[in-house]
Amino acid sequence: MPLISCSSDDEGNWDDPITARWQLTAEKEIIDEEEVDLNISDCRKESRLQLYGDGQAVIVEYSDSGDGSCAFDGSSHEKWEKRGDNIYVFVYKNGNERVGEFTFNENTLTIHFNGENIIYVYTMTEDY
Repeated sequence: MPLISCSSDDEGNWDDPITARWQLTAEKEIIDEEEVDLNISDCRKESRLQLYGDGQAVIVEYSDSGDGSCAFDGSSHEKWEKRGDNIYVFVYKNGNERVGEFTFNENTLTIHFNGENIIYVYTMTEDY
């Protein structure tokens, strides 16, 4: 669901490689400087990011519930900004920021947020 902006910056960052719909495909934990695959469930893989050239971000999260079913954890509409080479930040409505290194390799996006020991791997499902 694209969001419409009325600002003078409607051109945005549509040529940035981040602008796409990304489906979560893997999570890895960093243990003793080694990446360990967490073998996430098909349910968790329903999580996705939708990142638009106008700086809008839609974050959708799913997780396994205690009874074995798939639980929709919610979605949020936030903002993203590029801060440098492969450095991006999610800016949340409450003012908090989550800065990380975003690495692009063909249709794969790997995110490692500063101060966190989880690496998120996404696959592009739609280019904007």
